[in-house]
Amino acid sequence: MRVVLLDRDDRPDLMSGNPTGGASGWRVVIEGRDIPVDASLRVARAAQHFTDLEGRVALWNVSYPLICPVRLAEDRRHVLLLRPAKIAASPPLDEWSSIFGDAVHNLRAALDVLCWHLAHLDGGAPANERAIAFPVVSDPGKWPDAQRRLSSIPAELLARIEQAQPFVDPARDPSTGLHLLEALTELDNWHKHRFTLGAAAAMGGIDLEEFHIPIPPAEQHDGPVYVLFSRNVLDLPVGDPVATLSLGFRLEGASVPETARVATMPVIPHGDHALNILELRSFLHDNVRNLIRMILRGHRERAQFSSGPAPDDWMPPAEVNSVLDLEIDP
Repeated sequence: MRVVLLDRDDRPDLMSGNPTGGASGWRVVIEGRDIPVDASLRVARAAQHFTDLEGRVALWNVSYPLICPVRLAEDRRHVLLLRPAKIAASPPLDEWSSIFGDAVHNLRAALDVLCWHLAHLDGGAPANERAIAFPVVSDPGKWPDAQRRLSSIPAELLARIEQAQPFVDPARDPSTGLHLLEALTELDNWHKHRFTLGAAAAMGGIDLEEFHIPIPPAEQHDGPVYVLFSRNVLDLPVGDPVATLSLGFRLEGASVPETARVATMPVIPHGDHALNILELRSFLHDNVRNLIRMILRGHRERAQFSSGPAPDDWMPPAEVNSVLDLEIDP
């Protein structure tokens, strides 16, 4: 179940029978009534590719787990998972790249086909149909040229497309540092030029069996608990950290297991970091879906409820004699 909540002023008056909306007079375009459903079909196809990729990666990690030696750092505040001398098999990065690229391309095509249908809405006749594509404009000086190419799109809908442009809305996703439209265009171009993904350890993909340590009182904690992953597992020298677990306190009177299982995930190199493409799914897919909704209906989704489980934001307990049991299945 998924319920979308809108602010009072954002709700179109669909009961009035007025296809342009309610009292505010805004335009509401309905897929399947005013334009074909091609854009949403491509978004759905992208979701299918992402789901396929997730399944293949999960199957790979069950079949070829990465077994890493575990060491406690000299400061006893960090646990190091080291690059093993032998990796059972190299992950099928070409195959994963192809599936991810197909998902990205469908999302980019969804925006392009949306512009195509809007350019022909109300009998519109574009001067140059070959130039119809969803614009991605970071320089405001280039927007007038994009407007001319899309001049047959009704003014109100074209204004909504303008509001999504990087030069108007430069906000970036806090977890990835990416702007949706710029990232989507760049990733699609990489796919066209045979870009290949990298492979890294994954957040939440560590299984530390029988790893039990006593948790000191909160006043003895000197930092947060977090995991820092390497950019590319395959390129690491043997014995270098694949992942570093920061405990947030000094570990006294306890030991760590000899080995730990770590999931291998496809990643996009991004500066000095790597972006897990399974985590990119919601950023790309959900935001493209919501962008299409905003352009057609004039509002964004403000809140939603889902029948799926909520994210598990884990915080360590602060009781003196409590025990931390880390066992995370990849």
